[in-house]
Amino acid sequence: PRSVTAYLLVTANALFGSMLSNLLLTVCVMMVGPLVATLGLTTTIPLSLWVESVLLRAHSFEWGYVAGAVLVTAGVALLGLETAEDQKGEEEWPEGEEISSILES
Repeated sequence: PRSVTAYLLVTANALFGSMLSNLLLTVCVMMVGPLVATLGLTTTIPLSLWVESVLLRAHSFEWGYVAGAVLVTAGVALLGLETAEDQKGEEEWPEGEEISSILES
């Protein structure tokens, strides 16, 4: 790039398109686990379908694509609800005595 605007756009893309997305994915993997995080990434496909057809009005898709997008989104949502229910009873951090017993072993 030869202009300042191009450098700024490349820098913004590097920060938001790569660095921030990688950081958020890492945090997500730590919070919910690799399986749920990876399946959550699959929602980008139905999301891009929705953006192109509804917001940008660039494409119109057949009903099969829409049905597939709804099924993928519903599957990820159900998995997220199940994971949230599984993690309700779990403590995230052990308390003082539990930490000392962990460190001693």
